[in-house]
Amino acid sequence: TGFQEAVLSPDGQWLLMRQGGNVGAGGRDILGIRLGRDTVPAPVVSTRYDEDAIALSPDGRWLAYQSDETGTVEVFIRPFPNTDAGKWQVSSGGGTAPLWSRDGRELFYLSSGNDMMSVRVGTGSTLTPGQPTVLFHVPPDLLDVETTYYTPWDVAPDGRFLMARRVDQGPGTPNRTYVVVENFPAELKARLRR
Repeated sequence: TGFQEAVLSPDGQWLLMRQGGNVGAGGRDILGIRLGRDTVPAPVVSTRYDEDAIALSPDGRWLAYQSDETGTVEVFIRPFPNTDAGKWQVSSGGGTAPLWSRDGRELFYLSSGNDMMSVRVGTGSTLTPGQPTVLFHVPPDLLDVETTYYTPWDVAPDGRFLMARRVDQGPGTPNRTYVVVENFPAELKARLRR
């Protein structure tokens, strides 16, 4: 099957991808390719369970993802790129859509009760995740946007959460797709030079 999700490492050296597959059948794995070096993707986290929702820490040293290996989808963290060197379960009772804070000292995820959770993470030579705490409840209209395998929100540099909301405009109204382009002037200049 093809790749359904991709994340570029902060240093631009790695492209991590989630391979598709049947949900719940262990067909979702995280693969990686070192850009300019590898010719085929290699397994990064590949087990008989489903792994998805790739989130690399801002320093590129830690990989957060979700997996159903406990029988419930939970959030885990592993070192990166040597993912076999350790594993920590961050959520308990269900967790999806992990996302790192901009400084990498906090990991956010959505609990099974639709609460936005925060876990303080000490990242010295080893990882030391703290206890999850509730930040706020996420209302249902924000959960209509895909949260099953992806993380449909971001955290601004000042700590505000940026979330998508699906708006029902009634029957017969065409669906619209919006694309947000960051740093548009630089992107435009680069395209004009080609």
